[in-house]
Parts: sequence; C-alpha cells; structure tokens
Amino acid sequence: MRKYKRWAAFMAVLVIGTPVLAACNGSSKPQPPSPQAQGQQITDDYQAAATNSVKYPLDKMKAGGWLERRLLQENLLRQNDPNRIAYVTELLPNGIVWAKYTIQGMVFDLNSQMTPTDEVTCHASGCTAPVVTASPGDNGTWGPEPNMLAFFDTNGVEHKWNGLLSEADSPENTTTKPLVIYNVSATPSVTEGGVKAKSGG
Repeated sequence: MRKYKRWAAFMAVLVIGTPVLAACNGSSKPQPPSPQAQGQQITDDYQAAATNSVKYPLDKMKAGGWLERRLLQENLLRQNDPNRIAYVTELLPNGIVWAKYTIQGMVFDLNSQMTPTDEVTCHASGCTAPVVTASPGDNGTWGPEPNMLAFFDTNGVEHKWNGLLSEADSPENTTTKPLVIYNVSATPSVTEGGVKAKSGG
C-alpha cells in the first residue's frame, strides 16, 4: 500500500507540473524541432537510405579486400628490413637534383625518438593536479630536433637533409633540365612597345 501511495503522489506531481512547465515555455503546444535537429534528421535519413541502397561489400572485402592495409603491411615490412637496399634522390626546392645515394635500410625522421615526448609530473602533495612537461630527447637534452630526414648509405655514412627527397626500391632515372637564366642588364632583342629604335641620323 505504501508503494502505491508513493506512485500516486508522483503521478499527481507530474500531471500538475506539466502545465507549469508549458507555461514556462510560453506555450502549451509542443515546440517544433530546431533547424539543427531537422538537419540532423535529414542526415540520418539519407545515411540510412544510402546504406540500404548500396550495401557495404563486407563478404568480398573479407575474401580478398583491404588492399590499403596489405600495402601498409608490406611497406612496414620493407621499411624495417635492415638489409633492404633503396635509392634516394635529394632535390632542391626548384626541382634541381642535388645528389643521389644508394642506402641501406630506410629514410627516417630526426623528429622521431625512442622515448615519450611528454611526461607527467606530480606535486609533492600528491597527484591531484598532475602537470605535463616536455621530456628530454634521446640524447638527454631538451629542445626540438632539426626538421630533417636522415639515412645511412651502403658505406655506413649518415646523411641528413632538410629539402625534398625521393626514395624508391630501384634506381630512379631522375634528370635535371637546364635552367633558363635571364640577364637583367641585357638590351632588348626587338624594338617594340615602349622601346624606341635609335635613328641612323
């Protein structure tokens, strides 16, 4: 009986409170959905329609798909092969070939490191407000590494480069076209426009 009385009292408060809530909203009529809600509903509707109309080919993907994953796997295996021979071409910003190397291993980023870049520091009073600070690099010092790529050639010489770079599994037939050089002090070869020809007189 006590549970029934509590439930009846709750329903009474709910029924009495409904007009009050409607009055707070300024109207007893249900409010129309906002433009945001309408747009979201449209998005949900066309996503459902698109999914139902064009099914995801899960069975075919299981049978032999996921090509990008397989390519990423192959790239990871090649990059981590210490005996891999590759060929690197260093390029200047204007496309001029600077140098070519035969390398062993892979090209790596000097901004990478073997330890975390950040560490959590706790105060003496406890760890209620931990502070994240920069960790030292692998060499024990702080500060960013130079924005450069690096690699070792087949003679064990390390090279570092901060320009454009191409890496391939076979030699690239990369050549540089001759540059067009303009002499700013040269005289025009034609006498048209604003340049007047000298008279012979």
